Amino acid sequence: FNFNLFFSSPPGILKRSRIEIIAEKPLSKSLLSGQGSGSLILNEAENLLEGYEQGKLRMLPNIEDIKKRVEHQFLKGRSALWKDSAMRVLNSLCRSNTKELFGSRHPMNISKMLERPGITILEMDIELPNSLRILFQESLFLYILLDLLSKGETDKLRLFLICEEAQHLFPSSFHEQRVAGEVIQNLYREGRKLGLGIYSLIQEPNSIPNYAYQCKTQIHFTNNTYKDISTITGSMFMKPHETRYLDYIWVGKAIAKIKGRAKNCLIKTPPPLPLKKVTDEELKELSKKRQEKN
Repeated sequence: FNFNLFFSSPPGILKRSRIEIIAEKPLSKSLLSGQGSGSLILNEAENLLEGYEQGKLRMLPNIEDIKKRVEHQFLKGRSALWKDSAMRVLNSLCRSNTKELFGSRHPMNISKMLERPGITILEMDIELPNSLRILFQESLFLYILLDLLSKGETDKLRLFLICEEAQHLFPSSFHEQRVAGEVIQNLYREGRKLGLGIYSLIQEPNSIPNYAYQCKTQIHFTNNTYKDISTITGSMFMKPHETRYLDYIWVGKAIAKIKGRAKNCLIKTPPPLPLKKVTDEELKELSKKRQEKN
C-alpha cells in the first residue's frame, strides 16, 4: 500500500489544507508531537509543496524531504528541543518498513480505488507499531472522509465499507483513547448523509463505543458473557423477560432488528453453498481411503 501522508489529497481538497489537518490531528496525536515540532514539520511541508507546485521540484515530496530540511536547520534554545521532537517523529516515519507506506513518491490513487466497482480488501499489518498503526488508520479514514465531504451530501449510497474485526478500529487502551478515534467517530456519525454505509463485524459488542450503535440494522449471534448480553439487550430495547431468548440462539441463528422496519426477530443464516455435488459412492470411497491411511 503506497501512501503519501502529507501530499496525497482527494480531488477537490487543497493539498495545503490536507497538510494542516494531518499535522494538527493524526500526526500530533499518534506520535505525541507538540505544537512546536508540529509547526516545524508543517512549515517545511508547505515550503516543499510550494516548490512542487511552482515546478522547482520534479518529484512529489515525501517524508524524507521534510526530514532533510528539518535536519539541516540550526536552532537554539527551545527551538532546538522542537527540532529534536520533530526528528524523532520523522525518523519513525522514514524507517525501511514504513517509508513507502507514509512517504511514497508514487502514491496510490485512493479516490479511484474507492470509486471502482468490486471489492477492495485492506489488511492491517499487525507487525506495525501501535502508534504508527493509529496514524495510518486515522489518516486513511481522514482521506475517505475528506473525499466524501468534497462531493457533498446525498441520499444515494456512494461507498460501502465492510470492517472485519471492527473492535480494533475503536480506541480501547488509555493511550488510544487520548490520541485516536476522532475521525472514525465522524465517519459513524456523519457518514450516512455523505453516502457512506458501514458494515461492522464485531466479536465483542461491549467493546465498541456508543456512537457505533447508531446503525439502523443490528444482527447479533450467540453471546455468552454478561457484558455482551447487557449491551445487546440495551441496544435492542429488549424487555427483562426477553433476555433469556439470547440463550436459545444456536449456530446459524441470530436476533435481528431493523429500526423503523422490523422489530426484534429470530433469523436463520443459510448454510454456504457446496462447491459441487458429492454422491454417496464418492463419500464411501473417501471414507475407505481415510481408513486405509489410519
